[in-house]
Amino acid sequence: MSGAWINPPPRPSLATCEAAMAAAIECATQRGLCMAIAIVDSAGRAICLKRMDDARPVSADLALAKARVAATFERATDQLQALVAPGGAAFGAQFHEAGGAGILPGGLPVQSAAGLLAAVGASGGDRDADIAVARAACAALTKDLQE
Repeated sequence: MSGAWINPPPRPSLATCEAAMAAAIECATQRGLCMAIAIVDSAGRAICLKRMDDARPVSADLALAKARVAATFERATDQLQALVAPGGAAFGAQFHEAGGAGILPGGLPVQSAAGLLAAVGASGGDRDADIAVARAACAALTKDLQE
């Protein structure tokens, strides 16, 4: 039996995820946006999902898809777009989650020296807003997990 899970990386608690959600919601609010934010564990399982008032219902599905893809591939979803394009090294992977929606920008992994801790997805703004809101959540997660 492999010892890979003897010392797994720490998983963020619900309280830690709620604090990260608050940071992400503040970032979205400052931009005048109504968004959805998702945080998943290293296996891509949902820990926390919030949809702000007036955010489009589909934003919640997209945020969760982005977070799951970022966890699965352990990289930012905007970095995957070239890889899944025709001729790319991972062509076809865009159909992995939600009909390819998870490959849209706004999904970020949360890494530590121990490995993947979690991933965040944000949806409801443009490319830059989705990434900024996901980064706000990642920063809060990372800060809390290092303390």
